[in-house]
Amino acid sequence: MKLQAQNTHLCSKGIWLAISLICWFLSAPVSAQEATPYTLQLSPEKCVALRQGQDCYVDIQLNWSAPQSGQYCISASTLETPLRCWSNQEKGSLELEFSSNQNTWFYLKQGEQTLAKVELKMAWVYKSKRSSVTWRVF
Repeated sequence: MKLQAQNTHLCSKGIWLAISLICWFLSAPVSAQEATPYTLQLSPEKCVALRQGQDCYVDIQLNWSAPQSGQYCISASTLETPLRCWSNQEKGSLELEFSSNQNTWFYLKQGEQTLAKVELKMAWVYKSKRSSVTWRVF
């Protein structure tokens, strides 16, 4: 009887340990979100062209937010200059017509520091067909 009581006690300790670990893991993403309060959202997230390698054209909207007012800019990986900057703001929105033939990253920056980023991915209706040309002498 005493051995069975010890096993039951150990089993209940194991269950509490497992529950504690699960609760700790579930609370971790919330802490990670609080550690990065800057957000940058893109809509839509894909740009579709007819054939692979062709430019796709899309109207995009970028929305950002920050925990405090400041000087913020949105820039694109394919461009050298920022798309737009805001002064003394803690959130903003940018709508623009965009064209590209490659995946493009958009960045929320304060000075040279990147605070958040999001990617516009390219998709194609038809993949390019490269014919395999073989040369034969005879």
